[in-house]
Amino acid sequence: MRTYKFRAWDKNKKYMFEVIGISWFANHSSIWQVSGYDILEPIDNVDIMQFTGLLDKNGREIFEGDIVDYVNEKEMIGRVCNMNDPNPDRKIVAWYQDECKFDFNNIDNTKQMGGFTFCESNLTKYFEVIGNLYKSPELLEGKEERMREPFNADEITLDNFEGYIKCRKKPLLITAIQLNFVEGFVVTTMEGKVTGKQGDYLMFGVNGEKYPCNKDIFEKTYDIIKEGKE
Repeated sequence: MRTYKFRAWDKNKKYMFEVIGISWFANHSSIWQVSGYDILEPIDNVDIMQFTGLLDKNGREIFEGDIVDYVNEKEMIGRVCNMNDPNPDRKIVAWYQDECKFDFNNIDNTKQMGGFTFCESNLTKYFEVIGNLYKSPELLEGKEERMREPFNADEITLDNFEGYIKCRKKPLLITAIQLNFVEGFVVTTMEGKVTGKQGDYLMFGVNGEKYPCNKDIFEKTYDIIKEGKE
C-alpha cells in the first residue's frame, strides 16, 4: 500500500519542512493550516508537495517537485523524449490533478510530451534525485557539463538490446597500396601514429587520410576494382 506523506516549502522563510498535519478551521474563512513540528503556517504561505510512494536508485524518497537525472543510459536509449529540451536527461517530478498521476516535466517546467512516464515505477531505480525546484533552482539553468563515468558500451549485446538496425556501408571508392616490400611500417592517422606489418595495406580515404588495414581484413572487406594508375 502506498505511504502518504507531504512536505511544504515556506515561500516567505525559504525552507522546506515535513508536514505532519493539515487542518481546516471553519472560523478562519476556509484557510487551511499546514503544521510541521513546531511550525504552523497558513496555506497561502506554502507550496505543498506529496510523496510519490517511490524511491530512487539510492533509496531516497521521490517527492513532487524533485529534480531527477536518468543515471542508466542503456535503459533510456530511444526513450528520452523532447530532444529540443536543452537537458533531456533531467526532469522535474510533477502531479497532474486532471489525470490523477505523477509524471515528468521538462526543466523549463513544461509538460513532457511523449516518451515514457514516471508511472513506470520499475524504472525509478534508474532515477537519482539531485535536488528540488525550491532549494536547487540552479539545476534548471540549462545543460551543464556533469562529471560522470562514461557509458560502458561493452554491456550492450544484440541479445539484450532491441533497438538495433540493419545497415549497409555506402560503396565508397578508396585507394590502397599493399606494402609487401617492407617488414613493417608506421603511418600518421587521424588518431595518431599507427603501425602495420609486411603485407598489410596502406589505405587512402575519401578525404585524403591514411591508415593501415590488416591483410586478412582487407581481403574480407574489399573487392579490387582496378589495379594500377588511371
